[in-house]
Amino acid sequence: AIESVCSSKREFAAARKALLKDILLDSLVDHYDRNPSNLSMIRDRNGIYLSPKYDNGTSLSVSVPEEVLKGLLTDYPTEKEAHQTLRSKVYSKIGYLNQKYVRYPGLESYIFSYYFDDVKDFVGTIEEKLTDEEIDRIVSQEKYAGLGEVQKEIVRGKLRTNRDRMLERFRAISKKVAVD
Repeated sequence: AIESVCSSKREFAAARKALLKDILLDSLVDHYDRNPSNLSMIRDRNGIYLSPKYDNGTSLSVSVPEEVLKGLLTDYPTEKEAHQTLRSKVYSKIGYLNQKYVRYPGLESYIFSYYFDDVKDFVGTIEEKLTDEEIDRIVSQEKYAGLGEVQKEIVRGKLRTNRDRMLERFRAISKKVAVD
């Protein structure tokens, strides 16, 4: 569908790269409600590009009541297991190979395998800039003051866990790409 609104191969390549980056960002923040009806393209005299993101309210479990999150954390022996359980319930509505409602790890692997060159710089930026310290800085911003401490800890943990898993997956696939 994106290709049909692009006026050149270069424009299509740029739009595809932006979409893949957005999908990886959604994976990083466990956004499970991204779907074609909340993706938009904007055309101006400079070309076509993806619109700013909207409808992100389900990201990082911030819409889950704090009491539910507290219960989840006490139900599992480690915080890591609690994050894994939360992650196992997250599906992307943006699929691949005619599949809808796919889990993000599979979608990431698909993107890394088939669109490696399109996303390698973005993944490198995640690795370089999304440090534990930066995650702490983000979560401590005033705009997140309304989140409870348990929610903030879940957000920190999810970002760290998702980042680490994404980078691990990317490194494994980059080794295969280097061999081919």
